Amino acid sequence: RLTRAGMAWERAARAFWPLTTLLFFGIAALWLGAVAALPQVLLPWLAGLWLLAVVIAAVRGGWRFRRVRRAEALARLDRTLPGRPLTALSDRAAIGGEGPLWQAHLAQM
Repeated sequence: RLTRAGMAWERAARAFWPLTTLLFFGIAALWLGAVAALPQVLLPWLAGLWLLAVVIAAVRGGWRFRRVRRAEALARLDRTLPGRPLTALSDRAAIGGEGPLWQAHLAQM
């Protein structure tokens, strides 16, 4: 579950980084007083453009984000473990069936 959550966080960060950049830019402009320094005639236009950019970034991020499947999370977890034990547990013996050697292999995994 932790691997899957971490992968979802990575994918969300990649998909929504333009949105977070725009949001933080807007917050910084408000806190630093840049918005107050703008002429009143220009302010609605810039705010509208910023809002349009935020909506576009959110929609684009939603299109780019893909949910993490269980198999993808298991594959990543398996790659980090020595001997790839999750893959080994799902393997089947090609010759010799389920003999004692195969059982010892599974026990080791």
